[in-house]
Amino acid sequence: YSRFSIRPEYGILVSVMSKQTRVKTEQKKQRGISTCALMALSFFVPVLIMALAYAGKGIYPGGPYTVLIMDMKSQYMPFYASLRYIGNSDNSLFFSMSGALGNNFFGTFAYYLSNPLVWLSVLVPLEYLPDYIYFLTLFKIGACGAGFCYFLSHYKTNPDAEEESGKHPLMIFLLSCCYALMSYNVTYAMNLMWLDGVLLLPWIIAGMERILGGKKPTMFLVSVALSMICNYYITFMSAVFAVLYLAVRLTELHKWNLKLLGRFAVSAVLGAGISMPVVLPGVMALAQGKMSEDAENFTEMFRYPIWRMLKQFLPSQYDSVGNEGLPPLYCGMVALLLLVIYFAFSKDQKRAKGLYGVVLLFYVVGLCVVPVDQFLHGFREINWYRGRYGYVVGFLILLLAYRACGTVPKSIRTYVDKYATKAVVAAYVLVELLLNCGNVVSGLQIELHYATRSSYENVISNKGMLIKSIEDDGWYRISDTEGYTANDGSLFGFNSFGYFSSSYNLSVMDFLGAMGENQSYHLLMDGDRTDFEDSLFGAKYKISYIHDTHIYSAIKNAGSYVLSQNQDALSLGFMIDSARLESQENLTEDPFHNQNIISKELARIRENIFENIDYSVSYENDSDSYCVRELDAVMPTDGDVWICCEWDGSNGTKTSGVQVNGTDMGRFIGEFDAYPVFLGHYKEGETLEIQLEAEAHFGEAFLVYEVPEVYEAVMKRLHEQEWKITAHDGKSITGIVDAKRDGEMMITLPMLNGWSIKCDGEKVHPLSYRDALIQFPLTVGTHEITISYRAPGMIVGVWIGGICIILSFAFSSRCLDRLYENGIVTKG
Repeated sequence: YSRFSIRPEYGILVSVMSKQTRVKTEQKKQRGISTCALMALSFFVPVLIMALAYAGKGIYPGGPYTVLIMDMKSQYMPFYASLRYIGNSDNSLFFSMSGALGNNFFGTFAYYLSNPLVWLSVLVPLEYLPDYIYFLTLFKIGACGAGFCYFLSHYKTNPDAEEESGKHPLMIFLLSCCYALMSYNVTYAMNLMWLDGVLLLPWIIAGMERILGGKKPTMFLVSVALSMICNYYITFMSAVFAVLYLAVRLTELHKWNLKLLGRFAVSAVLGAGISMPVVLPGVMALAQGKMSEDAENFTEMFRYPIWRMLKQFLPSQYDSVGNEGLPPLYCGMVALLLLVIYFAFSKDQKRAKGLYGVVLLFYVVGLCVVPVDQFLHGFREINWYRGRYGYVVGFLILLLAYRACGTVPKSIRTYVDKYATKAVVAAYVLVELLLNCGNVVSGLQIELHYATRSSYENVISNKGMLIKSIEDDGWYRISDTEGYTANDGSLFGFNSFGYFSSSYNLSVMDFLGAMGENQSYHLLMDGDRTDFEDSLFGAKYKISYIHDTHIYSAIKNAGSYVLSQNQDALSLGFMIDSARLESQENLTEDPFHNQNIISKELARIRENIFENIDYSVSYENDSDSYCVRELDAVMPTDGDVWICCEWDGSNGTKTSGVQVNGTDMGRFIGEFDAYPVFLGHYKEGETLEIQLEAEAHFGEAFLVYEVPEVYEAVMKRLHEQEWKITAHDGKSITGIVDAKRDGEMMITLPMLNGWSIKCDGEKVHPLSYRDALIQFPLTVGTHEITISYRAPGMIVGVWIGGICIILSFAFSSRCLDRLYENGIVTKG
């Protein structure tokens, strides 16, 4: 700051101020040591309690169980694993081939993986990844306590006061432990990204308090930016709470003025702007999937009676994380007692207490009222995990509980201030937290089951060994019918079908669903597919429990897994006749009929790959909850037989099974949909007695046989003009195609915004096939085609982020300029 010099007339004033500053600095150092010690305790004690609760259920490094449960197992763990394959596979930070024919990976990254700590997982061997997630979970829970401790340690009822007496270190520590170990954190730790919002909320509110006290907005601005980067979804819920909190504080402090509101608004906008390189591409990815879903229509205004909700504030009240479950709200009985004391004895303004009460009531009632609940969840009806914004309720209760500490009646305070009483209270709070954590973990174990370490190690060693044994430098996909998770492609780094993420492409999912995939919007279970579909989408290899004989030849087995190869698998792209695409027939509920339509459009044939088998229903017992149906049929010719049933998925995941002539052929209804099941090869004239049984209502059964001559003709036609891949990695895919006639190039990758396609060095504008796959015109001749992908919104987001960083420095440095404006310093 050489451009500033002190004016002489202010020399004495500055000298006095310097002495005062030294005194205050020493006081701050002493207070800082105390705060650091409290923060350390507030970090390590919740970590220890949570570790003990886990250990009580056999969850610890090397123990029989892991923390892998529900979304932690199906999404977070494989997505963490996927980061280690970036740069040494067909996956990049922008695009992943690991599921649903490919997807915008940056959308997944921004939604699940943008916390910098996630990247440390690439240093951990895959077999120990559950242990890293275990320690990361404990770290985030401890960090919640430390952050809340910092907030309470610096919180002042009047932010303008130089120092506020009446700090309560023990209550700061205990309430911080309550914040770290409230039931919300313990229950929803399986959604590890949500804890980032819980962790950063105290820092956001602390930054707001600093602005109210006339200090720089740096903490608020940085906290908003970090929260948005780590998890913009939960940050929306923090933002709604922060706006309500600010309105109450401005009213309480009589500080409503445009200048102060402007500082908050500018700081919030700049903080959000800094996050745009991550958030903008992530939101644009969601726009092609989750955000385009139709919201559910509700006939009822209320979800739960409010008296049922109130019991969730009591300890050990685990209900369920399903749609019918009540949200976890417990944050400590001592906190609830202090909350009552605050409203009964606090000397705060009645208006302030009334406003805090209104905010608290708004959230509790909002959990019960459907429209309010949808608004607080980002204008969406959510599936499972009710009350995702419940952590702000715990934050407000604990804050008001702390404010009540100074208003405890003297008759009670005399006993509370004794060391023995403090020890008893501390012991009670910590034991209560431990018991509640243990009960919540036990409830999760009973309802959802933590994955065993042995099952994980078996998958990693056996399936991993089979994948590594594939010596094939070409491009291919692997069909994995026995996935440990729906994202095994991400877990092991291979090009796959199965996919489970909030960042998905709705058009592609609908298209695959019409082909018969076990699919429901954001979830696609890899499983049974017909020969035609496997070959069409380049499934050159298959991993299964039983060797699939009809088009696959067994290569190797490990443990219970068998690796097979499909010689008919197509390349990633091939030429088709554009004339067949001019009038596309609508797809139906019959996946075999749909595959006939697709094969005719792509291969210019008139015959069907699948022909219907006439059957009669000999027995039927049909209800909404249980259905049995027996079919009798006679084979019209030799062939492979397939069956699929209509099902609307309204009954959720249910048990199902199909038998042919008394032989069990497995399930025909999967996690979210019915799918084609291969029933075997039968001779002409053979009788088929088929029994379908499910704990769910299902509709019409489609029974077909495959015509091998037509299948072979289709494969021969599509193989004639394949895209011969010459180079492929995470950055781009290059290959040569010899087009024997003018037509359309078809690439079995999702049609997404962000593709860059070059044909012989010239850019090509891609079109879409059935709003799902990439298609573009190609003339006769030999052409070199290169495709690459960049997440939409990335460049704009980087520009916005860079500008906001520059503006943030300028905005924060204005405090020095104010000294000049007040005449204390001069520019020189």
